[in-house]
Amino acid sequence: MTKTKLTHNGTRQSKFVQIEGAEFYYSRPLNAKKGGTFINISGNDPITGQRRKVRLSGRELNTLRKLITA
Repeated sequence: MTKTKLTHNGTRQSKFVQIEGAEFYYSRPLNAKKGGTFINISGNDPITGQRRKVRLSGRELNTLRKLITA
């Protein structure tokens, strides 16, 4: 399931993706000078069964992108 919408009075674009128990929420500003880009990743920990959530900033996303494409 994927949902894309404008938030914060049309100043940000968000995308929500749900895949087999994991959820990804990506948010970025439409104007580069307003706020930062981030992604929230949440899912169940298979060992403890608890719900876990991680938030990556735009800088961390760029570093991850470079590692994956290298």
